[in-house]
Amino acid sequence: MIANAASFVLPILTPANLLVFWDGMSPLGQWLLAFGMPSVLAIGVTCWVLRMVFKKNMVEAIEETLVAGPLSEDGKLVVEGPGVMVAVLLVASAGIIASKAGVVQWQNVSFPS
Repeated sequence: MIANAASFVLPILTPANLLVFWDGMSPLGQWLLAFGMPSVLAIGVTCWVLRMVFKKNMVEAIEETLVAGPLSEDGKLVVEGPGVMVAVLLVASAGIIASKAGVVQWQNVSFPS
């Protein structure tokens, strides 16, 4: 919930922001002037509502029954998945940047400028 409220703080936090504002992305200063205060208010209201809703749960004691053990196959997949995704996105971004800089010439591929 808080991530949704915070998604407009910076334009790069949510890929949807980049798509929506592709042609008319404002400089960061103008972006923060337009979305900074609404974002802070949205984050604050979200935190306050969550605190009110879960107030009783937050005062109860938490029993600590953690047992350290080897990571399951599902756990390994959860750890490796984001790592692979980051690697793919970095390679794709590097390709786009290299193309725009004229270092690499892609055939039959065009990136929006």
